[in-house]
Amino acid sequence: MPVEIPAPCFVSVPLEVSGPWVTESPEKVNLLFQAQWAARSAVSLDDAFGLLLDLAEPLVPADGAAVVWRGGLEGTGAVHQARGLAVQREESFRRLAEALAGRRSHPLLLDEGRAARAAWELLEPFGATGLVAVPIGGSGRSWGLLVLLRGQSGGGFSEDEARILRLLALSFEPVLEDLATGDRTKELAFVDRLTGAFTRRYFDQHFRGEVARANRSQTPMALLLMEIDQVPAVRNRQGPAVADALLQAVVRRVDEARRQSDTLARIERERFAIILPGAGQDHVAVLARRLFGALAPPLIPDLVPGGGIRVNPHMGAAVLPDHGDTAETLWKRALASLEEARGMSGRRYYAPPRPEQDPGDRLLDRLAAQSLVGRPGEPGVLLAWIARLCREVVPADRVSLMERDDGHLVVQEAFGFEGRDQVIRTTRVSLDSESVSGWVARHRRPLLVPDDTTIEEVPANRVGGYRSDSFLSVPLIAEGDLEGVVHFSNRSDGGVFTREDMERFLPVADRIAQVLRSCRRFSSDRQGFLRESLAYLVDMVEDMIPGMGGHSLTVAQWAGRLARALGWDEEVVERIAASARFHDLGEASFRVHRLAEARPFGPRERRDLTEHPLLGWRFLESLGMKGLDRDAIVYHHEREDGSGYMGRKGDQIPPAAKIVAVAEAFVGLTSPRPYRGAVPIREAVARLEAEAFDPDVVACLRKMVTDSAP
Repeated sequence: MPVEIPAPCFVSVPLEVSGPWVTESPEKVNLLFQAQWAARSAVSLDDAFGLLLDLAEPLVPADGAAVVWRGGLEGTGAVHQARGLAVQREESFRRLAEALAGRRSHPLLLDEGRAARAAWELLEPFGATGLVAVPIGGSGRSWGLLVLLRGQSGGGFSEDEARILRLLALSFEPVLEDLATGDRTKELAFVDRLTGAFTRRYFDQHFRGEVARANRSQTPMALLLMEIDQVPAVRNRQGPAVADALLQAVVRRVDEARRQSDTLARIERERFAIILPGAGQDHVAVLARRLFGALAPPLIPDLVPGGGIRVNPHMGAAVLPDHGDTAETLWKRALASLEEARGMSGRRYYAPPRPEQDPGDRLLDRLAAQSLVGRPGEPGVLLAWIARLCREVVPADRVSLMERDDGHLVVQEAFGFEGRDQVIRTTRVSLDSESVSGWVARHRRPLLVPDDTTIEEVPANRVGGYRSDSFLSVPLIAEGDLEGVVHFSNRSDGGVFTREDMERFLPVADRIAQVLRSCRRFSSDRQGFLRESLAYLVDMVEDMIPGMGGHSLTVAQWAGRLARALGWDEEVVERIAASARFHDLGEASFRVHRLAEARPFGPRERRDLTEHPLLGWRFLESLGMKGLDRDAIVYHHEREDGSGYMGRKGDQIPPAAKIVAVAEAFVGLTSPRPYRGAVPIREAVARLEAEAFDPDVVACLRKMVTDSAP
């Protein structure tokens, strides 16, 4: 008879990568993303199982691990890979699989503190005190378990560890399903198993795609080739194992130096390629300098007597559009540059000169002109030109052009930063913050440092080790309204900013404020058009589904009424109501007939449907929609007990999402469906009270409808 495992041992985990551990353990997040590509390199089930255990080991420490797999729904599965405490424990795994039969949707955490009897019966044969079992492919015909064990001194596993392993297993599910049903030995391998970098096959495919994307968006991109001369000599003199370790060390150093958006591939035995989206000649030169610095110290000192091996790489580059606009042309120019670098002395980096006169003397270069012509309806493309003009008026090491947006200052354009794309995407300064720009925005007057105050009295910018010794921060005000801030850091000549710099820039700041105000008006008109068009799209999809006509509009009305009754500010009420209007936009990505059929969804369909909140938000975000609450859309299917789509529960669920969840459930119950009639209002509220919705929101709903409900 199978061992009974109590329900609290099964953990509900979110489907998204988020939470404190993202910032606390960035290396684990990076490994999870790499796993999505690494899984594709597997050519057999055993190969995939071994790779899965290899990746699980650095993510979650354990004293034993195994993969149990069964090629069908019947049966209990067999152990395909086992390590440590899991070796030669077939019967123990059989009992574990029997105990989990029919409950393959959530990870299992087992230790004496959670379930003493079950823990003793299942863990004692392993000699373990803690176990985590993560389902793999539980929704398909094939299924399996990733099992990790800890010995007597290790203790149990945490919910965070179960969550990480579940995300790892999700990366492997499509590959395992393919391998279980067919032969993938002829498929392309995309990840180099020695170094973890991408392979030449992946590079060829991805490089062409990046060139096409850059041409479509009329943005720059660069290709950097690097070769390590010492590897052949090391292989001949000290053996292939040392040469392989040297290459692995090189890749680790390169990974630390490159931007996250850059793609690293090992294209030949000791030759590497790095694709840099959005990078021009200056950016690729910065990366080359960082690589020289990263590879300067001796490598693998623990393996080679005498302090390790020093390498002297040579690098060549090509940039789009300066050196060509096709993949073939850029590849040939980069190869020629690599050969030029081979014959250089010192730091051997070579980039071919631009075919035209250096555009550094031109404020509006060819690329900017192409952008203005290619996207005339987007005034935002002017901001890069404006930021460049600012740098001409006030010679600064760095300049940031920030625009006011929803109580923040958001960096729209920046010059002088390494990893410029990341700076623009991530830098949001609250108007209430104690930063220099926040102070300037609140007080609406310029700040000159060190003239107005000493550098020690203001927050110093130390991002990436950079320190500002002189600031000039100027508010952008048009018709009495704050539109943004321009912030200069460090004069480019090594001096400090002066009153003359500020007085010279103030008239320019007035003009920039007018431009930002015009952009805001355009954006407002565009937002109205987008919102109206998407509302029509949502209504069209709902009209095609029996009983769903007007659903989102009604949910938005109830969500707004609930937020208002709960005492929220009118601005927040409008934001929640607008978000509720598009809460199910992600369902439009599914075939309508699937949503309209009066039948239960299958396991795969249910899994796909759980992604619709995230799909909807990503679509809205890609369109640049503003005035919406992300949490209200992404988490509107969460429940207080953690039984929702992403496993959030209680206080983990944002308040706005709780309001939309109650509004949607209430409207769904009180609206007729093809398979049932409308539920009376009082009965609908009673059902919500009995289910896992926020009790305060439901109580507010009852108070609202009590007097009017039949």
